[in-house]
Amino acid sequence: MAKKTLLLVRHAKSCWKDFSITDHERPLNGRGKREAPSMGERLLSRKIIPDTVFSSTAIRAKITAQIICQKIGYPEEKICFLDKLYHADTKNLLSHILQLQDRFESAMLVGHNPGMTDLAANKWNIPISNLPTCGILEISFATRSWNEVSAKTIHSTCFDFPKNSSLKPKYF
Repeated sequence: MAKKTLLLVRHAKSCWKDFSITDHERPLNGRGKREAPSMGERLLSRKIIPDTVFSSTAIRAKITAQIICQKIGYPEEKICFLDKLYHADTKNLLSHILQLQDRFESAMLVGHNPGMTDLAANKWNIPISNLPTCGILEISFATRSWNEVSAKTIHSTCFDFPKNSSLKPKYF
């Protein structure tokens, strides 16, 4: 079966200590710095290395993407940072996904809520109420082309997040 696999990754926990920093410039806090490598290691343990990685340009998303990519062995210089993913809504996220090149079998998007949760829950009917910080939602679509991904082409979904005490992803 032909398939495309999408990893939706919400940035790790960010720091709110300095209110003079703009939202776009907020870095990770201590918890975020611990959880991002851990989630990268969980992906690596499942041998998941995407063909392409896109990230919001927000500092917290960029650092999350860089840490996870370092853990899974994805070259940092190949991460594509896009302004349009900064607080992207469902429409913009979906537009980006539908335009991915079909030569990529798998893709990772590192971004923000509420857009990511809305895309999964409201557009694709995945039973998730919140993609928590540093949570990873893996969605496999039964299709040969990214422009055909939809709720109807979802083959399987897998959800993992830092506070998942079982250390095994949950399958829907």
